Amino acid sequence: MMRRCLCILTILVAVTTSALAAPKAPTVYVSGDGTGDFNCAGTSDQLQINEALVYVATHPGFTTVYLKGPRKYMINDTVVIDGNTTLTGDSTAAIKLVDHANWPTYRPLVKGKAKGLQNITVCGFEIDGNDGNNRDMDEKEGKVRYGGHDWYDLLSFDTVTNLSVHHMYLHNNLNDAMLAKRCKNVVYHHNIIDKPGHDGLYCYICENVLAYGNTFNNRINCSIRFAETNHAKAYDNVIQKADGGGAGIQIQRSNRGTVMNDVEVYNNTIHETNHAGIWIFCNDRSPYMKEQATGVRVHDNVLYSTGGAGINLTGFHGTVIENNVFDASGGGAGIQVAPPKQSGTGSETIIRNNIICNHRGAGIASSAAAGAAVVSANNCLFNNAGGNYRGQGIESRNDILDKDPMFIDAAAHDYRLKPGSPCINAGPRKADIGAHSQNR
Repeated sequence: MMRRCLCILTILVAVTTSALAAPKAPTVYVSGDGTGDFNCAGTSDQLQINEALVYVATHPGFTTVYLKGPRKYMINDTVVIDGNTTLTGDSTAAIKLVDHANWPTYRPLVKGKAKGLQNITVCGFEIDGNDGNNRDMDEKEGKVRYGGHDWYDLLSFDTVTNLSVHHMYLHNNLNDAMLAKRCKNVVYHHNIIDKPGHDGLYCYICENVLAYGNTFNNRINCSIRFAETNHAKAYDNVIQKADGGGAGIQIQRSNRGTVMNDVEVYNNTIHETNHAGIWIFCNDRSPYMKEQATGVRVHDNVLYSTGGAGINLTGFHGTVIENNVFDASGGGAGIQVAPPKQSGTGSETIIRNNIICNHRGAGIASSAAAGAAVVSANNCLFNNAGGNYRGQGIESRNDILDKDPMFIDAAAHDYRLKPGSPCINAGPRKADIGAHSQNR
């Protein structure tokens, strides 16, 4: 009789930590209080979450796994998402890495099940990398290593078409908040990314990327990184450092054969980064045609108190930088330009209608050879300790020099223009100069 009772109790416990009853389409609920279709016990919670994800993937009519809060779902292995699936939850629900996970190299907390998937959405909840409790002693090397054997991503996807991550709180891990490799149609928006261990968003060999409305507290590398990635836009983001970090936005091409000819960065506020606000470079050591590294447009951004130059640009052709405000970079010029390896018609950098002021270096600095490698037109350059221009290859056209742009409140970073500013109606077709034009 006692053995029979124990068996019944075991079955009941199993039911409370797995499916209670047949879920109702299209959503499967996961909980930790017994109210879900799948219920977690507080340890190895990825087991029930993955059961729910498998249920959705294998039952027609189901699309969504919902994590109920308030709850911290403690995981010691990866959550795996199949195609045509949404993983969402309450804002009070969190997937959290256990203490001392000691994972193998680069294991992510959440990943796509395979390559070649379509239609994955992750939204609405929190992922906590718990880096403070994953700084373990490597006995072989005799030193503390972060994340056990190596760093780990919060989200990682490879070769996914139609990938959306939004309204997430992603924080305190030891590699990228999200890595997207060879993905198409990526949308990353209205997330809070706080102290990731590397990039806030790293897109590698991706196409059709939108990154907007996010807030980044940068810690190690950059907030947004487009590498070998084309048809990409970063806009309406707020980027700032959190005890370190690199550039705010990084646009890079280094792979022979890839093409980057359509990247746009606009309406972002970038400040107090450790290095350049925006870093744009092609470091492909092999010869490349200018058509392979071109078409970057940076406009209507506000960059202030960046650790390096506001923009550091090298190796890209025909970059257009217009209608921005660059105020008080701490370690360099407002805009630093180095020449592409391949020159010729169309290789010029166009810098126009910007306000560039209060930098420790020059307003615009160029390491190009003599000639019109950099065209500076209708910019307002004021109070730059290294002078308005430094270096060769800068052609000035109708720039406003040494006149205060008259911001409403520069100390409070309100870069709108006061009445009487020399930047009002000073651009082409009487447009205002700067990032907050009232007449464009």
